[in-house]
Amino acid sequence: MFRTAIVFLASASLTVAFACPDNPDCNASSCTHKADAPTDMTNVEGARAKLAVKGMTCGSCANGVKAAIMGVEGVKAANVNHETGDAEVVFDEAKTDANAIATAVNGTAKFSAEVSAN
Repeated sequence: MFRTAIVFLASASLTVAFACPDNPDCNASSCTHKADAPTDMTNVEGARAKLAVKGMTCGSCANGVKAAIMGVEGVKAANVNHETGDAEVVFDEAKTDANAIATAVNGTAKFSAEVSAN
């Protein structure tokens, strides 16, 4: 959903701001709910796994990987860092496992993931 769109024809520039995916009422330019913002997983209960992800070059890549991970039933929280190539995941072992989560990332066709630690 677009929050703001500004077009300056003289300078041939365009500014587009999106509403936060987690909170449509927040200011997208200073959003602390962004998908690539680290999630505090300290108090999230569940099994934990770390994935090594290849192919990420930017924050948008990390957002795509996080979306794939969060789309797996049973995943409770995830942090993805494109700079280190790591993804940390908390999940419900009764619903999924680390290999299934890595498979979801591999299904994106842009990235490859393998379980590096449980």
